[in-house]
Amino acid sequence: MKVLKQLQEQRDAAAKELRELDASLKLDKPVKDDDGNERTERDPNPQEEKRMVELLNDIEELDKDLDKEFKREKREKKLGEVREFINSASKPERVEVVSEPLMYGMNSDGEHSFFLDFVRYCTGPLVGNMDFGVVERMATHAHQMEREVANDTQLGRDAMVQLRGMHNIRATANPMEAQRRLNEIRDRGRASLEAKQEEFRARALSERAGAELRSGATTGGGATASAAGGGGAAFVIPVFYEGQYAPYREAGRPFADACNQRPLPPYGMTVYIPAVQSGALVQQQSPEGGGIAENDPSAGFLAGGLVTTAGQVTVTQQLLDRAGPNVQYDQIMFDQLRRDYAPKWDKYVLTQALANAGAITFTSGSWVFVAAPGTPAYVSKVAGAINAIETTNGTVMSPTDIFMQTSRWNFIESVGALEASGALHPMIVPQANGPFNAFASAQGSGFVPYEGNTGYKMFGLPISKDLSIPTPGTGADQTIVGNLDEVWAFEGPLVPRVVPQTLAPNLAVLLQLYSYGTAIVRYPNAVQTISGTGMAAITF
Repeated sequence: MKVLKQLQEQRDAAAKELRELDASLKLDKPVKDDDGNERTERDPNPQEEKRMVELLNDIEELDKDLDKEFKREKREKKLGEVREFINSASKPERVEVVSEPLMYGMNSDGEHSFFLDFVRYCTGPLVGNMDFGVVERMATHAHQMEREVANDTQLGRDAMVQLRGMHNIRATANPMEAQRRLNEIRDRGRASLEAKQEEFRARALSERAGAELRSGATTGGGATASAAGGGGAAFVIPVFYEGQYAPYREAGRPFADACNQRPLPPYGMTVYIPAVQSGALVQQQSPEGGGIAENDPSAGFLAGGLVTTAGQVTVTQQLLDRAGPNVQYDQIMFDQLRRDYAPKWDKYVLTQALANAGAITFTSGSWVFVAAPGTPAYVSKVAGAINAIETTNGTVMSPTDIFMQTSRWNFIESVGALEASGALHPMIVPQANGPFNAFASAQGSGFVPYEGNTGYKMFGLPISKDLSIPTPGTGADQTIVGNLDEVWAFEGPLVPRVVPQTLAPNLAVLLQLYSYGTAIVRYPNAVQTISGTGMAAITF
């Protein structure tokens, strides 16, 4: 209660200050503005406006904290009631909340493979050899997934994405019936594990005997069991993390991650954004009583068609059965699929961002980092790209980022300027080296990772490296200067699938991973590229 009270006091204080600021804007008596309308409030000055925005943000964050703390205290109260009830019994026991490991995936003991158990559970009745250890593990996994869905955790929300895509729900002709099945899965999250294990065991025996499991079996926990509910959550593919093996490493997705991440709409294959595509016209009236200037702005839609990024791996049953000890080959394959997805999504977003971008040509016989005004140099071209974004009508905004290929930045770090004395003056220096008159510097030691934010800034813009930036010419590369808040990346969740049926005659399993997404650049001129002979291949 103490934390809840403190949060409430902080919120009340912020709300009170906001009300006082709002009250201070009211005028003693109405005044008329230039249009003849009466105003009862004055406009806030910059300091007041900044403070009001800060207070609104603080109140929003405090509301979130209050909601979390209220739920936590409510849960603690219920646990206290349970402890009190048990302690009043003849054999009191200590009740504690412990972290329950998942049966499969992250936080599991890694002893059992979900896909191996999945195949055994599906094929056991066909060969008359049902392993009831598999049945209990699948029942436990189903219970854990249903509980996560019922508690609306992040893992539960990810599970719902997979559940909606399952055939027995997706193929339902009646949307209300499909929603009922999903609600049933959520309701089952409050049923007992023991009842579900008995249900799974009964289903396995029934399937082995060739019988059909009917809907409506009692769970003992107040939830209704059905093939859709009980069978659905059991087949939710768990989240896996890599072990201690040495994976095949690939480039990441720094450019895509720096863009404006937007939620993917729940339906449709094209995303549309309405846009005003030309300006209105305002001019001085001349002569008095003369005509008024008019230009009707045109409008349209910016459209982005969804692309499906997918991959698959074929794994033999022998590999699933015999890999070990403590090796789950299916986890390794899904990790490699995710690693290959990252640069492919990054390249797609880069392609969309550069499709209609502005072009700054850097023509020079050899690489020149900085030079006297009027002489083509890399720094002047970066300034030109910034200027194009800031001065082009229809765009008129400031850039947010500079992106370049990893090799280009590694070369720039070695660049120096020749002083009159003949000494070489380094241009890129970390703070640890005590930079003097450095063109770009970074905090700390100056260590730069192989991709992503370098920690350095040029013209106040953060510089990042990306291995996936395309090369526009033979041996050349390009630098991207842009406002990446205007590159909207709509990316759906990564959905893993396991398909044992397709390759069953070959005793193999198909592992798949896919995602939907698209990218739309709201202002094409908000992205500028620098390329040309001055960006030719470099030699270290």
